Amino acid sequence: MDLGYSIFKGLVQGLTEFLPISSTAHLTFTQAIFSKFNWIPPLGHGEDEFFDILLHLGTLVSVLYYFRSDLLNLLAVFTGKADPELTDSQSGLILKKLPFFIAISTVVTVVFILSMQKLSGLIMTQLGMTTATVHDLSDYYFAHPHWVGIHLIITGCLLFFSERAAKHLEQGSTGKLFAVNNAVWIGLLQGCAAIFHGVSRSGSTISAALATGIDRTTATRYTFLLSIPVFMMAAVYEGLKMIQLGALDDLNWPVMLVGTAVSAIVGYFCVKYLIQFVANNSLFGFSVYCWVLGATMYVFLR
Repeated sequence: MDLGYSIFKGLVQGLTEFLPISSTAHLTFTQAIFSKFNWIPPLGHGEDEFFDILLHLGTLVSVLYYFRSDLLNLLAVFTGKADPELTDSQSGLILKKLPFFIAISTVVTVVFILSMQKLSGLIMTQLGMTTATVHDLSDYYFAHPHWVGIHLIITGCLLFFSERAAKHLEQGSTGKLFAVNNAVWIGLLQGCAAIFHGVSRSGSTISAALATGIDRTTATRYTFLLSIPVFMMAAVYEGLKMIQLGALDDLNWPVMLVGTAVSAIVGYFCVKYLIQFVANNSLFGFSVYCWVLGATMYVFLR
């Protein structure tokens, strides 16, 4: 893997992971452009997919660092060293309830992903659509990346309609407003983003939160905190796949780690400023961006 390619993808990941515009779509488009113009040598089987996971781990580090004080407060609550009614520093969500909500969202996400993979795998096998590298619907979209562009257009629609819904919903106290149904809907939309590549994880979860009456700051902060278990599980899953392929020893680790560091540094500043931006601005601009880039990807990758 080329160093310039690694750094560029690190920048793309750091800039787009916490914006509601799908980092997966941007990483897919980046790879397609570099490959089309022969700017990178051919990559080994699974190499770019595993590198994308490392880039997500980089942005995970940025989330952990940004929320370090809140995570320490959360730990203090559960060890009895802090007031059990202590709230999140900005959103007002009671910290003791936060792991419960995150657990619900994560379980819903995992159940949805596993169900969709199993069901789509069975259907595609019956239809003769599976190959050596395509086993389910998720694999199919990676193998046919023009679909990623379509899903990015869908992300734009989610942002547009959730923004309209948010303007018509009364915003109440975040500590009382956030409930199990909010966590379920957010987890379901996050699961959709994991299967339908190009549907933004942050965009879909923020949209679900806004559409169910959560205020903007809480929606954004919850989305970022929810990324912690998701990224960890994805890293373990993809790592095990690479071990089964016996491909870990063939990877250019120094170059990949440079890109990972870039994604962590850039991602930190995106987390820092995006929460403030979303709390004070409309998502309509992001929806237009998704429509334009999605249409461009669809045409370019056909």
